[in-house]
Amino acid sequence: MQAATTDEDSPNYFWASKKTLIAAALLMTAGLLVPLPNAGRIAGSLTDFLHVAGFAVMGAVVFHVLNARTQQPRIVLILVSWFLVSGFGLLTEFLQSFLAGRTASWHDLLADVSGGLAGILWVSLPNDMARARRVGLIALGCLMILLGSARPTLCLIDAVNQRREMPQLASFESPLELFRWSSGDSQMRRVRKFVTDGTWALEVELTAGKQFPGVSLIEPVADWSRWKELAMDVFLAGETSLDVTVKVQDAEHNNDYYDRFNRVISLSPGKNEIRISLADISAAPRNRTLELQQISAMSLFAVSPKQTRTVYLDHIRLQ
Repeated sequence: MQAATTDEDSPNYFWASKKTLIAAALLMTAGLLVPLPNAGRIAGSLTDFLHVAGFAVMGAVVFHVLNARTQQPRIVLILVSWFLVSGFGLLTEFLQSFLAGRTASWHDLLADVSGGLAGILWVSLPNDMARARRVGLIALGCLMILLGSARPTLCLIDAVNQRREMPQLASFESPLELFRWSSGDSQMRRVRKFVTDGTWALEVELTAGKQFPGVSLIEPVADWSRWKELAMDVFLAGETSLDVTVKVQDAEHNNDYYDRFNRVISLSPGKNEIRISLADISAAPRNRTLELQQISAMSLFAVSPKQTRTVYLDHIRLQ
């Protein structure tokens, strides 16, 4: 008597699974490589969750396709599936580095790898597996989801804190505040030195020989219109003065030097307090008014310093 053929052993099941895998790969490729507008870090964080969910689905499909036509041990299928999904994630992150409107990142790759493993673990559990082992593998999959979702979750938490802390823009009391900042040709870290508010400040090492070493506050709370002044405390290490530029731009900025606020400030060694009228910021663009309700970034940088210099920022605020 001929053995009964299960649905998973049938050619139709295999080709249906294969088509599902191809469709999932095409959909994921389009989603990961199509240029996206810069919608802000909140929208970006929400999008990052899709890395985890999308690769979990892809991992599940890859395992099903392999399991339908091979007789390898389950652990081999799990590892091969994870290798294929992780390789796909690595390839897409590599390709993103060449595309305008997309950025390759290690945290996205971590989300891809962990999400893929979670999906594979959840669909690979046999019905006859011991309860304790099944619960353990399900928990491991959940842990992978949490690992891949950690960065966007922390970023969203800081975005909420950022609005709650207004009119203070930064005081560096929480390590999550570093999600708001980016550094260019400089090194930054939180330290307990030269603090003027709370117990932490931001140390910024401006690298010698670089054109514009500095730091930028990315996506501050956009509406500054209720206040009169931007203020910050800056401590300059060393024995000689240093010229730095404070730059403020709004959402309408066209990347032209004269379409934003720029002010060169000479820092003296030791403690400095910078105060800038928001009326001056608003009037700075040559051919328009800078919109104080749509502030998109603020930067502090030096221009081609001959020596590496260190500054400490704290208590950046509106008043």
